[in-house]
Amino acid sequence: MTDHQAPPAEPKDRTGGWWGSPGTAFAAVGVLSVVALAGVWVGFSGGSSKHSPAALPAPNATPTAAAPSSGALPSTASSSDCPQLADTSQAQPDQRSFAGDVTWAAFGSYQLPVSKQSGPAVVSGDVARCYAHTPRGAVIALMNSSVRSANATDWRSVVEQEVLPGPERDTYSGFVAASRGNGATPPQASLAQYAGFNVVSYTSDTAVVDVVLSFPASGYKSILLTAVWSNGDWRQKMTTDGQQSSSYRALNTLAGYIPFSPTGS
Repeated sequence: MTDHQAPPAEPKDRTGGWWGSPGTAFAAVGVLSVVALAGVWVGFSGGSSKHSPAALPAPNATPTAAAPSSGALPSTASSSDCPQLADTSQAQPDQRSFAGDVTWAAFGSYQLPVSKQSGPAVVSGDVARCYAHTPRGAVIALMNSSVRSANATDWRSVVEQEVLPGPERDTYSGFVAASRGNGATPPQASLAQYAGFNVVSYTSDTAVVDVVLSFPASGYKSILLTAVWSNGDWRQKMTTDGQQSSSYRALNTLAGYIPFSPTGS
């Protein structure tokens, strides 16, 4: 597939941060539920919601062995070929900041956000990369990587290029490999779509985003995702036990969140 590139503009690297330190504003919340996130069955209950993000059907399935990470990204993940993006704003994003710029592109059964100003500036096969070094860029990066890494046909390339390298990535890869070995697919009705978000904390190095998904049968669920600026791009950071997140909660409404969905609501 041919690479797509957004019009160039100069991204800026800003230091400092706002909204507190990463992760401090969101407590791990356990709920009695079975949630499908990004096409991956997730079961959790009580306390901190620990689960295997790609283990089907049991959340505590043993991951298959993954190749040890060297800590260095493969050459194909280098950001040196990323075009410059127009988005340089370090302000907290709101619904108006995305108006007129974001489109939603189909990825399997999901709709993922794409912005000419914030990225992804390069889409090659299943891999989407090159995001603006801004809060908006981090939000869009996490919404793409969390779905693509678990659902892409070429998920290994997605994990290598969109997930922060390290033992956490290796463990996550093992869970995804185990899931693919089972050959299971979640029922179509259970597939979620994005509904909103909040940027919990942001610095030039780390963004923590509380993402809300809407499930056809069970309403809203929020999940806390983390992105780290590494090698010139936002990359999703998995938890120490190789999960996408350990913090979840059920929501009755989107009150307090920024609506952000394919329907525009």
